[in-house]
Amino acid sequence: MRIWEQLPLADREEQKREFITGEFDFPESGPSGIYDLGVSRDLPIINHYDKVALPSIIEVVEAGEANLENFPQQYRSLRWDNERESEIEVVFRDREKIHHNHYFNLEYYPEYHLKLPVSAEEVVQWAQTQVPVNIAVFDGSRSYIRRNPHPSPSFTNEPEPRVRVTRDSGLFSSSRPHEALWPYANRNPASFEWIEDAPEELSGYIGLRINMADIRRDFYIDPDHDYICVRWIWWKQRSGVWEKEREYESTDLVQLPEGQWYASKRVLITYPDPERGTGLGGANWNIDFKVLEENKYPSDAFIGQKLLEGAKVETY
Repeated sequence: MRIWEQLPLADREEQKREFITGEFDFPESGPSGIYDLGVSRDLPIINHYDKVALPSIIEVVEAGEANLENFPQQYRSLRWDNERESEIEVVFRDREKIHHNHYFNLEYYPEYHLKLPVSAEEVVQWAQTQVPVNIAVFDGSRSYIRRNPHPSPSFTNEPEPRVRVTRDSGLFSSSRPHEALWPYANRNPASFEWIEDAPEELSGYIGLRINMADIRRDFYIDPDHDYICVRWIWWKQRSGVWEKEREYESTDLVQLPEGQWYASKRVLITYPDPERGTGLGGANWNIDFKVLEENKYPSDAFIGQKLLEGAKVETY
């Protein structure tokens, strides 16, 4: 639990006060167990803590973790979609330090538009002429996320840049793009089981599965290419039938100069969800990594304080 000594800066300015005080009453006794909260007693109890990991599964998970650890920690990465106007992301990483630029590529704003398809070099050249909609920096101790006004009212109506500052490394989920290659790494090996019903086209890979009541995750792993997860499938059980929620496929593997592999293409398919009323969707990403030397980063890439210039600070 986190206890705030005073309200965040944005709340203090909006509410014109630094503190909130209150009195709280609690009942003398609470529920004696989860069944008092309405959970059915007919549900099966699965104790994952008593499960022992198979040595062969431990070996696979540890191999994935080793390759994740061995991936270069100093690089520039790009992510873009050559099939539709969408986001473009440029990430600079220097060990624990991160600089992440997030752009929108919009056809109806010609001055901000990059005509597709494009190469990695063209993405780099285009990005140098644009102002990112979001800039995120982790300087080793604090995260700075700056939201810039965008010319399209459909994306933002904020009149001035805003910066959120936190004492952690929680940036965009794609700020560590290499970690997406090993989504099964750093999980408890005891939570996995072998996939016995793999489809024919995936039977040549290692298949690991996590079962969680009405949810499961399938990981198909390529042992010949650094144990990269080439297919990651999310399932949900509806009315006793397992249906796909989403599916990631990593293809077109490329080898870096030091020998590590990565997937230069990643496809996401999101399947219809009747509960949410959503239809079929997805994305097709192109991914490019370039290993960098110490002096090849933008000079101020990891100086988070620079993002405060001319912006309203929301939290600190």
